[in-house]
Amino acid sequence: MRWDIFCHVIDNYGDIGVCWRLARQLVTEFDISVRMLVDDLGAMQRICPAIDPRLAVQNIRGVEILHWVEPFADLVPADVVIETFGCELPPHYVAAMAAASPRFSEPEGKTDRIWINLEYLSAEQWVEGCHGLASPHPSLPLIKYFFFPGFTAATGGLLREAELFALRDASRTDPAGLWRELGITNPAANEATVSLFCYDSAPISDLLEAWAGSISPVRCLLPEGTASASAASWAGISRLAAGDSIQRGNLTLHVIPFMSQENYDHLLWACDCNFVRGEDS
Repeated sequence: MRWDIFCHVIDNYGDIGVCWRLARQLVTEFDISVRMLVDDLGAMQRICPAIDPRLAVQNIRGVEILHWVEPFADLVPADVVIETFGCELPPHYVAAMAAASPRFSEPEGKTDRIWINLEYLSAEQWVEGCHGLASPHPSLPLIKYFFFPGFTAATGGLLREAELFALRDASRTDPAGLWRELGITNPAANEATVSLFCYDSAPISDLLEAWAGSISPVRCLLPEGTASASAASWAGISRLAAGDSIQRGNLTLHVIPFMSQENYDHLLWACDCNFVRGEDS
């Protein structure tokens, strides 16, 4: 069985993060042949440094990754097609699906080809009524199904690698290892460690100021290039880069390098509190 995952990168790495995590899990745990079609390989490289944005086709960790550009290449449609977050498939790929796969139009349970729109994660109750709904194509013999991740049994649930909790527990046995890699000291016993990942436009100045005035020490770890410009403005300096630190009141702000997806998981496990803006949170 072959799966195609289409990803249109919008912002802040949530969309590409979900797609990359899903693709790796399908290959590793289910032995499925997966193609990822991504329109912004530069963004993907930030969370997967092995990516070469110059290549049209490459294979990383068993996943075939294609640069999604127009005019779109002629491809044989996969057995399962994942259209993530309403990114809209290329029209002639959809036409090829219809021409090659009349079984798409058969009733649920009788088809061996599936077209899914993977939607955004939500805790709102309405997603229970929308998860799994069928959407017939207006002019082609195709049916698209809506898949809503969520937190109840009536939704699609959450992505979670089989070994995730074991990796988490192992990571927590030696949190000092992460701090050494980042080039910062171990947190003090009474110090709260916080990661902050948000849009650069997020109004974080008041938050940083509140931490600076905290009655106990706060260490904030800010990945480079996310809100570092806003943090620099708050600190009254022109720019902040990875490795820079600012001390104000009871706040120590560390700008850390942008991390791969796996390393970011380790950062989340090591912190007392995490602010995360992104679908993969």
